[in-house]
Amino acid sequence: MSNNALNNRYKFRMTTSRFVLLCIFLLAAFAGAYRYNTGLGVTNLNDAYPWGLWILVDLAATAFACVGFSMTLLSRIFYKKEYGIFTRKAVLIAFLSYGLVMMVLIIEVGRWENFWRPLVSPGIDSPMFGVLTCMLCYVGLLFVEIVEIVSEKIAPNVHYFLQKLLPIIVILVCSIPLSYQAYLGSLYFAMDGKLDLLWASRVLPILFVLSAFMVGPVVSILEDLWSAKRYKREVNLALLHRLSRVSAYGMIVFFTIRIIDLAVRGQIARLFSGVGLMMLLELLLISVIPVIVSFTSFGKTKLGLQVFGFSALFGLILSRGNVIFTGMYESLGGGYFPSWVELITTIGLVTLMTLVYILLTENFLFFHVTEGKHANLSAKEDSDIFEEAI
Repeated sequence: MSNNALNNRYKFRMTTSRFVLLCIFLLAAFAGAYRYNTGLGVTNLNDAYPWGLWILVDLAATAFACVGFSMTLLSRIFYKKEYGIFTRKAVLIAFLSYGLVMMVLIIEVGRWENFWRPLVSPGIDSPMFGVLTCMLCYVGLLFVEIVEIVSEKIAPNVHYFLQKLLPIIVILVCSIPLSYQAYLGSLYFAMDGKLDLLWASRVLPILFVLSAFMVGPVVSILEDLWSAKRYKREVNLALLHRLSRVSAYGMIVFFTIRIIDLAVRGQIARLFSGVGLMMLLELLLISVIPVIVSFTSFGKTKLGLQVFGFSALFGLILSRGNVIFTGMYESLGGGYFPSWVELITTIGLVTLMTLVYILLTENFLFFHVTEGKHANLSAKEDSDIFEEAI
């Protein structure tokens, strides 16, 4: 079959696993409709915990979305061209992560359609205003990058025009997430009276930025291992190990800043009792275990890379969860556990993003590097591996 024929063909193979994901999403859609019909009373959110599971998803997803920032920075700014094979997929993951965030916000916020009001009546001193403007700008830039990739197949003239704009877009894409994550950290730094002193620190915005950057390569590593299994292709373990080292160095810096900050504020002793144990677990997962794995021979194996990736990923989720829940447990006088509506809608939206990711990567050239010696996968090779999808 000719490449032109392949380029004009669109498909989506319905495998057993994909059918299960689709069923989960449909169940979540029902749960979301139920929430809208009955209000937030079907959730376990309350005056003490107005931000629950959904805000954790928002903070974690925006951190995962920094994979686009991290991989673009490495491959196009620092000119590490060997990582170019991850960049297009990273941009797509980033865009879908923000899609997940916006869909969660629509469910979580009562009057989400008023999102535009701060833009015409700005509260420039508010971290929330910074969060909103950065998010809208970043999503817009990611959308342009997605259109640039998709248009390569369906609108070559548009693709050519957007390629001319790409250097400017890349610079902006590598800048805005820094402000966005810093604003998120500032939100919780402003809650000094409620947030436990283990987490209530002036370095919180810096730690949010740093953790978001170092989780970017982690997401790319796990995606590459997952897609390799899905399409039964070989994995470049040496390349993935070098990429893990990039995150590992960031983790060392993260750990050092956190420990120095705790020591300066006299909080080190608290790590070994009470809520401090959650901080200790966070440090082990997001820094200690991944660094040890990456700097040993175990980190050069597929299993080692999986341990490295999942440890860092769960550590990032825990670090955000500790700020949202653990750090406020005592001041708010109790805990919170999400209702079935919150759980089902969250899981369902994640499955939707997964299905959209599969659909787009199997029909457009997200697995490609189109220039230089690192160019990979012809359209014909793409078609062959997608036929083997599980």
